[in-house]
Amino acid sequence: MTHSLENQLRKSWLALGAGLTALVAVWVAFHTAHQPDTSALCRASLDSSARTPAHAGWEPSEKQAYGKWFLRIEPSRVAPYHVRLTSVRPEMIGLRTPAVLTSEAEPTVFRTQEVPLASGFSIKYQGSFANLSARGAAELSATRLPVLFPVVGTVTITQADGQFSGRITHTRGNGQYHAVDIGADLGTPVRAAKRGVVVFTEDRFADLGCRDSLYASVDNVVTVLHDDGTEAIYGHLRQGSARVSEGERVEAGDLIAQVGNSGASDGPHLHFQVGGLTGSGYMTLPLSFKCERGTAQFLPAPGPVACRG
Repeated sequence: MTHSLENQLRKSWLALGAGLTALVAVWVAFHTAHQPDTSALCRASLDSSARTPAHAGWEPSEKQAYGKWFLRIEPSRVAPYHVRLTSVRPEMIGLRTPAVLTSEAEPTVFRTQEVPLASGFSIKYQGSFANLSARGAAELSATRLPVLFPVVGTVTITQADGQFSGRITHTRGNGQYHAVDIGADLGTPVRAAKRGVVVFTEDRFADLGCRDSLYASVDNVVTVLHDDGTEAIYGHLRQGSARVSEGERVEAGDLIAQVGNSGASDGPHLHFQVGGLTGSGYMTLPLSFKCERGTAQFLPAPGPVACRG
């Protein structure tokens, strides 16, 4: 091959490479320009009325920039909801902290005196349908609770028992040390890990992947209160995928929803935890999994898991 031909071929390949690079750049620019502004959508989602068993907020008064801060505990038609309130500033009328509050037949609402909005507000509380205080939380946490693995198919555990492959969000401080994150494709089936009654469902929110914890209130969730008094929380579920209703009984293995990317999430996954409220706060319990009844148990740890439906 002559040097002239070699040069011509080299120039042709360089021109082809440059053309492909330009084409990719155009596609990326087009794709980026036509993607929704997820951060804006996340902020807008906070305007939705998140239906939670307990929530705090602000009631404006007729006087500009003045109002009352409140804590509202909603009634539950299935099972009582328990709130452990650690602190609140400014103080609320008729409420002393620390306190444990339980939902009633009608909404329970505590309010502050009328204060300026600029004065600020601070509240610390945890809630649960499972009140483990009277059930010997120490005994429950002494051994691992065997449950069915909640996701069907080939998936990846990314966070469990203080081990993680990515961001760590489960700590002893927030009571989620034994919670398990399971990465899976959007729409992967989620099944009940243990028999019980569905006490709470929410699946209205879009799968936006809003990473900041600010968006925890727009998380699609199914909560199951087990026959042993513990509760299971299935979080970040796909919008509109809940297959169960509040008050419905489920058996281990029943399909209840699909893996999603709602709330404070950085990718499609299931947040799964079993636990309840104790005298010192919310506590998740250590778990062991099995794919099916009669199969060998395994411990939660970062890495791949394959369970057939």
